[in-house]
Amino acid sequence: MAIRLDRGDRGFCFLASSGGGKDALDRALALAARALTQEKPEKDLWATGTGSALLDRESGWTLPKFADLASWLDAAVALGKKSTFRAGLILGPAWVEAGLTVETLVAEGGLVASRSRGRAWALAMVRRGGPTPMPERPRIIAARSLGGLPVNGWARLSYQEDTGPRSRRRPAGGDLMVTGDAAASLVASLANAVHGHGGSVGKAVGGAWRLRDDPFEPAGLTGGRFDDAGFETRPLVLADGSRVVGSLGSRGHYRRPSFRDVPTPMFTTLIVEEGNDPMPSRAFRADGLRVHRLEPDRWVLDMEGAWVERGRPATTLERLRLVVRPTDLVARCSRSVGPAALYANGVATPTLVFERIRFD
Repeated sequence: MAIRLDRGDRGFCFLASSGGGKDALDRALALAARALTQEKPEKDLWATGTGSALLDRESGWTLPKFADLASWLDAAVALGKKSTFRAGLILGPAWVEAGLTVETLVAEGGLVASRSRGRAWALAMVRRGGPTPMPERPRIIAARSLGGLPVNGWARLSYQEDTGPRSRRRPAGGDLMVTGDAAASLVASLANAVHGHGGSVGKAVGGAWRLRDDPFEPAGLTGGRFDDAGFETRPLVLADGSRVVGSLGSRGHYRRPSFRDVPTPMFTTLIVEEGNDPMPSRAFRADGLRVHRLEPDRWVLDMEGAWVERGRPATTLERLRLVVRPTDLVARCSRSVGPAALYANGVATPTLVFERIRFD
């Protein structure tokens, strides 16, 4: 339960607590009354409920039975272990969960909005073996229902098997090809840097950087008719493959990762348009990626992958770090390869190719 309390001239304060019913509400109000005032209270942060209530209920969603969860997990682990044998993946502990969330916003004017969302998610600890062992990391897959959760989600992390000879030669330059949940992670970081609140509208982008934020995406893990402060939402085009044409706003974009957080402008479901562009003749294929932000305009991409030629691995698995500027990276986003897939961080993207990267 989250409470926003108007303290008049003293501003506003926000407090969240677990539990339900009148006793929980009274405790939350008492704590909120003693809470510190926000430094910069925003009077328009929450919808007031003076209009018609926004209802966004998910009908027909039922909680999966334990047997169904166990059956899904057994099949997913079996496929993951098969990939382990063929491609050097080591699958550690894994589990699956499902739940239904119901959110209701009430203000001075009455009911503001109410929605329900069903979700299923699964996590496995994955480590890549081979000549250059990689650290164990959690890999998450998620969907709006257990039926929509891909049973081959962890198996898709495997590299393409290649029995031919490989070298450890590293070219000085080439293209960067980012695939899978590594691409989803990079898209989310670039969207916040380039299209965040007050973003660089008019800035040039590459031909494959065609991006939109769509709260109405049927498979989206978040979003819907209203944001987390009760304001109506709408799709937002962010880039058209030529220029930055949109940036994150305020009303309609307020989100909170947890009910304990004050809503702040965030994206819902980011979608990169899929394309039929060909694979690059030579590129570093990154299947694992982390972004380290040294400065707002200076990042380090910590990547796991291998050099590929004509779509086949040409070197052994390695870890590579690359210093980049986010605006330069979106300007080099030249190709989108294959269908877009939705990942657990709320990004739907195909494989993306960034051209003419210097690998020093």
